[in-house]
Amino acid sequence: METNENAATAKKIIEKYRFSELAKLSKDEILDKFKVLFNDSVEMEVSFELLSIKYEEATKKITALEIAQNDKPKYQEFNSEWTGIEKVIYILKENAKALKSDQIENELLSIQPSLQFKWRVARTASLKYLTRAVNYGLIIKYKPHNHFVYCLPEWFDSNNDLLAEFKQYLC
Repeated sequence: METNENAATAKKIIEKYRFSELAKLSKDEILDKFKVLFNDSVEMEVSFELLSIKYEEATKKITALEIAQNDKPKYQEFNSEWTGIEKVIYILKENAKALKSDQIENELLSIQPSLQFKWRVARTASLKYLTRAVNYGLIIKYKPHNHFVYCLPEWFDSNNDLLAEFKQYLC
């Protein structure tokens, strides 16, 4: 029964598109060609749907990134001529949250990629500036859990506890 329906469908396609070559083929050959065409169309439809989904996801990510950039343009006042300590303090102020040393280093390198070439080992250089800033009392090294984060002194209350608005960002 299914074979007859497929043959009828194939004949309709032949008539509709006037495939003269198919008219010369036998019923079984037409069915074989129809099955190949059908399988190919199913595969293309699945591929198209997957590509559509990936396109939608990529579009959403791009839109989210554009919105994030437009909402608060970060680091507009950054000056590459500042000292390393000034850059660290600026990054903490702009992020308005406590950051780990590797986060500060990544932010520095994202703002000023040329530092990769100026500093032999970016990690060592950024830690040097962090240590100096802590020693000068410009930032505070704080250990809320099993790791240290760096904060600005104004983020602490009179009892040297981190203010609640900054604690919410701690890992």
